[in-house]
Amino acid sequence: MTLVAKWIDKKIKDKYIHYFEYDKFSQIAEIGKGGFGKVSKANLTNTGLVALKSFVDENSNIEEDELNRLDDEFVKELELLREVDYHQNINRVLGITKVSRCYILVLEYANEGNLRDYLKENFTSLKWENKIQMALDITCGLRFLHSKEIIHRDLHSKNILVNNGKLLIADFGLSKRLTEATTNSLANTKGMIEYIEPQCLKGIKYKKTKKSDIYSLGVLLWEISSGRPPFLDYSQEERYLLGFHISYNNLREKPIDGIPKEYQQLYQECWNDGPSSRPNIEKIYETLSQLNIEDSSHLLSPPPNINKIKNSNSDYNDDLNLSDYPSSIKESLKEIIKNFDVNIKKLSLENYVGNATYDNFGVNDNIKNCK
Repeated sequence: MTLVAKWIDKKIKDKYIHYFEYDKFSQIAEIGKGGFGKVSKANLTNTGLVALKSFVDENSNIEEDELNRLDDEFVKELELLREVDYHQNINRVLGITKVSRCYILVLEYANEGNLRDYLKENFTSLKWENKIQMALDITCGLRFLHSKEIIHRDLHSKNILVNNGKLLIADFGLSKRLTEATTNSLANTKGMIEYIEPQCLKGIKYKKTKKSDIYSLGVLLWEISSGRPPFLDYSQEERYLLGFHISYNNLREKPIDGIPKEYQQLYQECWNDGPSSRPNIEKIYETLSQLNIEDSSHLLSPPPNINKIKNSNSDYNDDLNLSDYPSSIKESLKEIIKNFDVNIKKLSLENYVGNATYDNFGVNDNIKNCK
C-alpha cells in the first residue's frame, strides 16, 4: 500500500472524509474533460445526482510512477476542498470512491452547468440585479479562499458552476496555498490564456499571488456583463497571438455599453497590467455590494445587442494555453519577445493581425519579422 493510500484509509477511518462504494453509483455519463481529468455525472443510491471527478482514465494503461503522481494531486485537491468547501459559493465535496486503482472525488452536482453555458442559454432573460448577484457569488467565494491564504490560479467561466441559480467556484487542480506558490513559468501558463494575467505570458519567472486571481475575476466580471466568452470573435490564427498582445500591447476586451459605470471601472481596474494597481478582493466585494443598479445615471448607453450574443458561436477552442502552441509558434514568440522594446515599438492588433497573412501555424509574417 502506498503512502497516499495509507493516508486516505486513515482519513476515512477518522471520518475526515466519507467513502462511497463504487457500485452505489449508476447511470454514469461523462460531462466534461480537461487538463486535470474528467468529470461525470452519476446517480448515487439514496442521494441523487452527484459529480465524479477522476484524475486518470480508469481504463488506461498508466505507469506506476504517473499513477502515484496523480494520487498526490488527488490528495492535494481533496485537502484544499475539505478546508473551504463549506462556503456556499464553493463546490462541495461529498466524499470519495475508487475504481480499479483510481481514486475519484464525489462532488456536489451543479444542475445548471457551468457559467459559460449558463450565460449562453440565459443571458437575454437576466436582469442587472441577477448579474450583480452572480458577480457577488464569485467574489464571495474568492474572498473566502483569499481569507484562507489560498489562490485558485485557474478562474474562468468553465470553472464556475451554477446550481439552482447560485454560482460555485470549482476545480482546484491548480490551486495552492500562498506559501506553496512557486516561480514556475510553465505552470503559470496552464489554463485559458484569456483569463491569465500578463506577467505569466511573458515567459519570465513570476510568482502568482492573490492579484493573479483578481485579474481573472475582472475578465469574469466582463463576461457576465457581455454574456459571451472573451475574444469570441477572434479567429484561431488571431487567438494564437492573444498572449503576446495581452502581455505587451495591453489588449483587453472592449467595455460593454448599458452597464453601471462603477461596474465597468471595477473590472477594468481588476485587469490592470500591474498587479499592485489591481484592487484587492475586499474592495471588489465592497464595490459590488454598494452598487446602486436603480440609479439610471450610472448606466452607459446603449445596452448590448442581445440578439448577437444569443446567436454567437462559442464552440471554439477555448482551452488554448501556451503549452498547446505548436513549437514553431512558441519559438517565434520567444524571438519576438527577445527583440521587442516595449518603450519603442507598440504592435497593434489592427496593424499586424487584421489584414495579415499567416504561415501554416498561424504566425503573422509581419510580427515574425519585427526587429
